[in-house]
Amino acid sequence: MNAIGKIRLKPRNQGKAMLHMSAGFRHDVGGGSMKYPVVLREDETGGFVVECPIIPGCVSEGDTVEEALTNIVEAIQGCLEVRRELGIPETLEMKYIEV
Repeated sequence: MNAIGKIRLKPRNQGKAMLHMSAGFRHDVGGGSMKYPVVLREDETGGFVVECPIIPGCVSEGDTVEEALTNIVEAIQGCLEVRRELGIPETLEMKYIEV
């Protein structure tokens, strides 16, 4: 399994920056890889919180960016497994709009 992605800093109110990351991980789906979007932000108490917006409730954290990304890979895998077992769609549909 491999986490992949790009980081972009986006200004926030109060002079801090919010990190947005688009990431994916490799798993065995016909020999290819699946990419899942994640949003990464600094936690007010230190560390990083990361969530996958297309999988409801799929959130993790870590002390570093790398740890948070490793943890969200495990969280995504667990959430997908549970959603499959329950027979509900694995992900929500995500659309992008131009503003």
